[in-house]
Amino acid sequence: MRILKYIFLLLLLALVGITVYVATQKGDFEVTRSSIVKTQRSTVFDYVNDYKNWETFGSWMQKDSGIKFNYAAKTIGAGGKTSFQSGSDDGSIRTVFVKENDSISQKANFNGTTATISWKFKDTVGGTKVTVYSKGKMNIMTKISTFFKGGITSIVGDIYEKVCVILTKRCFMK
Repeated sequence: MRILKYIFLLLLLALVGITVYVATQKGDFEVTRSSIVKTQRSTVFDYVNDYKNWETFGSWMQKDSGIKFNYAAKTIGAGGKTSFQSGSDDGSIRTVFVKENDSISQKANFNGTTATISWKFKDTVGGTKVTVYSKGKMNIMTKISTFFKGGITSIVGDIYEKVCVILTKRCFMK
């Protein structure tokens, strides 16, 4: 019986230690990923610029087909926005700046974690170089969940890499 008390105490101390460690980590993050999409820049830009296409190229749809998207009256260009829900998760994203066939800037919120997302489109040999950059701030719950999933850079970076692969397939299909 005494050994069970020590094991319980050890587990409790480990939990407290992990909680303190995670809570004291910085909440800011930056993630950048680039990929070559083998099609012309205007095609890729137009596809990303319309939120109604996000259901088809988002890697999150492969993980969770139950995501429900809600579209604003405007889904293309500056002022365009969408929101989404999946179980207890919810988020929104809106476009704040667009430079035609060059770049898109967005503001996003996912379960209280806020981020600025920038897309850059550049002609290159073999297609279009798409660069996605995020800078944001995590809340405590996101810090905890990302700690057990490999960190925010790993999670968001993986999503962006898959998005570029799916973009290549979708833009060729148009």
